[in-house]
Amino acid sequence: MVRLLVISDTHCPSKKIPGKLFELLMDKAGIFLFDGLIHCGDIQEIECYEDLIRIGIPVYAVLGNNYDFMLERQVPKRRVLFFENISIGIVHGNGSFSKAIDNAKKEFAGESIDLICYGHSHIANIKNIGEVAFLNPGSLTHSRNGVNTYGVIEINGSNIKLKLETFD
Repeated sequence: MVRLLVISDTHCPSKKIPGKLFELLMDKAGIFLFDGLIHCGDIQEIECYEDLIRIGIPVYAVLGNNYDFMLERQVPKRRVLFFENISIGIVHGNGSFSKAIDNAKKEFAGESIDLICYGHSHIANIKNIGEVAFLNPGSLTHSRNGVNTYGVIEINGSNIKLKLETFD
């Protein structure tokens, strides 16, 4: 089984990832609870990306529409990952906030993708459109509806379980 933490739209105006994020990643014995971290864009500051890389688990990030130009050399605009029998497309979903899911869907049109992770709207959402699952983890620090959130993906063979959790 593969477990992935999914975050987005951290923005990091203080150039720091919230310390509470690190508490989500490990149990009390210091064992990682996740096999990787997906960031759906708008990390904003290179220092925040470097904080994530130092965690010690793989970080799969994409650019958003707000980012330090230094990130362009290290982080792609989109990516596709494969875990067990599942393909995951990751993109920010730029454009109108209300069209973030449509823009994410268009980004992977014609590709065989099982799950699309996207951000941009700052509002958490899980939805299925046809055969494709969509996960927007919302925003870890800058929610537009007052509830800061993150997502969890559990993959077991060809099965996907998606959850949204609040981040206080």
